[in-house]
Amino acid sequence: MATTFECPGCGETVSVEGPAGEVVPCPRCGRDIAVPPAPVVLDYAGAPSRWANHEGLADVAFIISFVGLVGLVVTEFAAIVGLIGAGLGTYVLVKSRRRPNRYGQRHWVVAAVYLGGVSVFVAIAMLII
Repeated sequence: MATTFECPGCGETVSVEGPAGEVVPCPRCGRDIAVPPAPVVLDYAGAPSRWANHEGLADVAFIISFVGLVGLVVTEFAAIVGLIGAGLGTYVLVKSRRRPNRYGQRHWVVAAVYLGGVSVFVAIAMLII
């Protein structure tokens, strides 16, 4: 089975039938390249969960903030749930600056922070009035 990879010198796609570690010359620039090991292909059962990489935290923050805002219809103490959602959203927002693809889509995080903040302000207004 052929191993296909790019030359680190010129970017040329190289296809080799040799074993991993074998040194072959690049057909374009002539640079000696060690054949990398074949990529590992995982089946569905071995694939990592999306929750293992924290991808779902953006969704969770949004849902918690939304529940906090809707819960204000019942009681103003639901703002605590909204505050938790806003806090989780802020955490994800700060962490996602370093690794934007790890925590989920940024617009859900921003919406979670806004919804959580709105639920807190509405709860304060309900307590004052």
